[in-house]
Amino acid sequence: MADSFDEFDSRIARIEKGRARLKKGYSLTVDRDGLIVARARKRNRNAPLKLLVLFGAGFIGFKILLVAYLGLDTYEHRVSSLAKGTSAEQVGAWVMQADPWTVELAAKLRPYIR
Repeated sequence: MADSFDEFDSRIARIEKGRARLKKGYSLTVDRDGLIVARARKRNRNAPLKLLVLFGAGFIGFKILLVAYLGLDTYEHRVSSLAKGTSAEQVGAWVMQADPWTVELAAKLRPYIR
């Protein structure tokens, strides 16, 4: 008798676990027999990492476009004037320094900008 209660309790726990997953998001699908079934959405655990990589790539692309459009001399002059400002501007100047990859890729892109 106690064995049947254990099975019942484990089934209730399994159902509650499934309902908790459905509360976080679900999608409705139609099975082969025509029954509409709610399935829990899978969480993307790498989303913050992907967002960080995408942001970094966009920032580097922005730097490349700026160097290609302004030219290296003008760009370095503006960054050096930024370095003379407040501490926040100095941090921005450090981040915006033209690194070798940026300069090389901007040189390859420059004929297509103008």
